[in-house]
Amino acid sequence: TGDSKKYTCKYCSRLLFTDADIIDHTSDSKKFKRKGGPSSFCATIYVNQLGWMGDLPENEGKFNCPNEKCGKKLGHYVWSGAQCSCGKWVVPALGFPHARVDEKKATSATPAVKIVFPQMVTPGSTVTKPSATTETGKLMSETSETSTITSTEAVTKTE
Repeated sequence: TGDSKKYTCKYCSRLLFTDADIIDHTSDSKKFKRKGGPSSFCATIYVNQLGWMGDLPENEGKFNCPNEKCGKKLGHYVWSGAQCSCGKWVVPALGFPHARVDEKKATSATPAVKIVFPQMVTPGSTVTKPSATTETGKLMSETSETSTITSTEAVTKTE
């Protein structure tokens, strides 16, 4: 979707998670009383456990940026749960404060191009070169070329 988002380290821009990894805790959850009253804004983004987090054997701990050159503290986890600033309880709580991550649109600047070639070409055969298509299947070119292969052009592709 065009509205999807990705979340990166605020310090080095390393991708951390996407909106598909976020736990929606705003619906069907019981609100708990919060010291100072609940906020309408969630100060922390809660996510499912991701591969780069590794094993999280302790009940609670901190997340550092997975980029070894950065290593900044970005978040925290508590397996037994934590209360969000909105007043709802999140279990497990693997959270990143908004202040430590950047939210960006997940669209790429250039579409991926897929070009399909025949697997084997023999001398004298006729080959139709397919039109290039984008990742979504849109045609980039309406024309395709047909040519006869000579013996010096014959190659075998094993992809």
